[in-house]
Amino acid sequence: MTLYAINHSQFEFACLVRVKMGFSLISFAISTAFWGAIGIIGPFCVPRSRNRSIIRLCLILTAICCWLFWLCSYVVQMNPLLGPKMYKEKFLIMAKNWGSYSGV
Repeated sequence: MTLYAINHSQFEFACLVRVKMGFSLISFAISTAFWGAIGIIGPFCVPRSRNRSIIRLCLILTAICCWLFWLCSYVVQMNPLLGPKMYKEKFLIMAKNWGSYSGV
């Protein structure tokens, strides 16, 4: 939830941000189970052929790399270093257009 407060008399604004961010066990478990199934169960479904071991290795490495990429993206979003910037002019235009600004 994001709450913006504006002081009408002095044209100053304050952004009060209340965002619940953090680790979610459900999304972590679902993604880990999905890529785990591809990496563990997938190699057993490969039919017998001359390149069976290479296909198995490709499935396992694909699952590991995709899970690791997802994990890095997920961890970065848990505590972002940079956030969106809102300048005073843009905030005043939004407040005026949305009807929460009475003017001068």
